[in-house]
Amino acid sequence: MLLGATPKHRNTEATLLHAIQRESFGYFLRETNPANGLVVDKTCVDWPAGIAAVGLALAAYPVGVERAFLERDEALRRTLVTLRFFAQSPQGPEPNATGYKGFYYHFLDMKTGERAWQRRDLSRARTERHTTPFERRVGAPTPNDGPWWSWFALR
Repeated sequence: MLLGATPKHRNTEATLLHAIQRESFGYFLRETNPANGLVVDKTCVDWPAGIAAVGLALAAYPVGVERAFLERDEALRRTLVTLRFFAQSPQGPEPNATGYKGFYYHFLDMKTGERAWQRRDLSRARTERHTTPFERRVGAPTPNDGPWWSWFALR
């Protein structure tokens, strides 16, 4: 509840907050490629996906389920599509690569997942961590697969 709000306005504020949350979450529903899980970085014509936007979508899906913005099965489907895409995406310095040495290029083509604009900006968004049983079941990369922090630190 907003500071200074009266009981009369509580329902209005809750309704407004719910509507704002639903519309904000709607960005991920509208701007995600259902074939690979990539999320456009911003709503400009022909703008690429952003690796940070993908991470935000993955974090938002469970919240969307809790708030009834998205069915659990749909959230699971979207998450698996995304994880499988990255697990199978090419790694390397080539123009069609999605990442390099376990790091992902910051901007990716929305349709193909190839590095956008041929920039060499790798994102540090993926951190070294333990693999969960769920990630092992869906074939997600393990900590042993990368990233190569020592290589990244030298750049």
